[in-house]
Amino acid sequence: MNATVVLTKPPLSTSHFTEALRVSLMLSALGHRVNLVLIDEGVLILLEKSGSSFGNETLRNAEGVEGLEILIHRGSLERLLHGQDRDCGRKGYRIVDSAELARILLSTKTLVF
Repeated sequence: MNATVVLTKPPLSTSHFTEALRVSLMLSALGHRVNLVLIDEGVLILLEKSGSSFGNETLRNAEGVEGLEILIHRGSLERLLHGQDRDCGRKGYRIVDSAELARILLSTKTLVF
């Protein structure tokens, strides 16, 4: 099964982030291919000064987990971070535009947090 977990909440909502990451890791451990999508205020977790060092550290630890791909919505990144984290693509995340995100969401089972 292919699944997409979408995080839309700001990093201070760490329970949303924790649950989204927990579900993503659990599904990938069971052999499923999982996309963890950061969209809307969910992209704020990428900021070092997001108020959630737990979120930043945990996200870094999830990089490279087999079967888990971290995707960042380009429009949200540009709108909310104003270029503050331009190296997201080099950190092991993949930046996707709205059209690609729509294709992913339509082709997988989706959970939104």
